Amino acid sequence: MQIKAKALSRFFTAFTFAAAAILFSATGAEANYDDCPGGSVCLFNDSNGTGFYRALPRCGLQNLDPGNRKAVSSVRTHGNPVELFDEKDVNVGRVGTWTKTNLSLAENDRAVKANVIC
Repeated sequence: MQIKAKALSRFFTAFTFAAAAILFSATGAEANYDDCPGGSVCLFNDSNGTGFYRALPRCGLQNLDPGNRKAVSSVRTHGNPVELFDEKDVNVGRVGTWTKTNLSLAENDRAVKANVIC
């Protein structure tokens, strides 16, 4: 019984640290355009490169994770442009190379896919 209790205690400790890490990254309190790793395209949930963000490190069409689906408000690109698509595969925006920008009102919070062009 003591072994099960120790294992359970370790599990909850690991779970607590993992949940705290997710919560910290999801709040994006300190996120800004400069947090985007070199060579990546980053999609931010809030304007001016703030909020939760996801780095897209590879080329090609990618489905956005639940944290970014219909929640992209600003974008940072390094060397590659990115196209954004809605759930009907309609292109809702394109951001060129070496850019930090807010999306327009027509583009904001619509993307569910991104195509990093390489």
